[in-house]
Amino acid sequence: MNPHRFDLVPLRLFIAVVDGGSLTAGAQAFGISLPAASKRIRELEAATGTVLLERGRGGARTTSAGATLYRHARTVAGEVAQMAVAMSDYARGVRGHLRIWANTSAVTGFLPEALAAVLRDNPRIAVDLEEANSEPIVDAVRDGRAELGVFADNVATGGLQVAVCDVDRLVLLTPAGHPLTRRRRIRFADALAHDFIGLDRGSSLVRLSTRVAAEHQSPLKIRVHVRSFDAMARMIATGVGLGMLPWRGAAPHAASMGLRMIELDDPWALRRLLVGWRDREMLDGPARTLLDQLLARTTVPGG
Repeated sequence: MNPHRFDLVPLRLFIAVVDGGSLTAGAQAFGISLPAASKRIRELEAATGTVLLERGRGGARTTSAGATLYRHARTVAGEVAQMAVAMSDYARGVRGHLRIWANTSAVTGFLPEALAAVLRDNPRIAVDLEEANSEPIVDAVRDGRAELGVFADNVATGGLQVAVCDVDRLVLLTPAGHPLTRRRRIRFADALAHDFIGLDRGSSLVRLSTRVAAEHQSPLKIRVHVRSFDAMARMIATGVGLGMLPWRGAAPHAASMGLRMIELDDPWALRRLLVGWRDREMLDGPARTLLDQLLARTTVPGG
């Protein structure tokens, strides 16, 4: 088909419909009427020459062709949005834009130092750093919303080039005086009798600890879910439960709040973090500089 027959408006509407699960939700998100939305989707299907959505009483879902269009449309929309941001930055004097998404372990660990080095060498660039769970980070790099992503190694990375950029040592963070503080090392299974504080349910650390608990046929008793390492440490300090954190994320809170770190004596407790990108040749200079820095480091904290 002729690519010149596409424009961004129906593609963005199509994304909104798929994300919302129905034409009604898509129309509301897009700020147009339901008949107008239906008409634009029909025009998009005519332009592509195929049915994109299966409509039913339960909403709308993509056909195989629609799923393919959705994937490409997300990439196109992400690239256009980033192009607009970059041009706006240039208009106000910025001469480069580095877009990186990273998980909490990286953001609270080694990434600030690496970014600071890039900024010292590139004083007129702007950095867009987004903290997220690992799976959305991979999606953001695939879609072009991020040039680089740093995430745990337990997510699917199809379509990306990846390399190990760090290894963090997982530890248990406990309040002072907790019975486990008598031990310097512990297997995670031996701590499952106690209550835990966890990050949000989609985080790689919660998914990892839940999987390991299931392998030991023991439930993981998470009493409170929080959004950050700082919030977790504060809850641990009250005695509500234990937390599993990377060494770098736990150490500052242990020092400032009088908490204790117990090394986990499990093979999986050395957790690899990956840096992912789509095409090195398409990266701007600052992104390539940061990538080179990340590829040069695989240190193990506390070791």
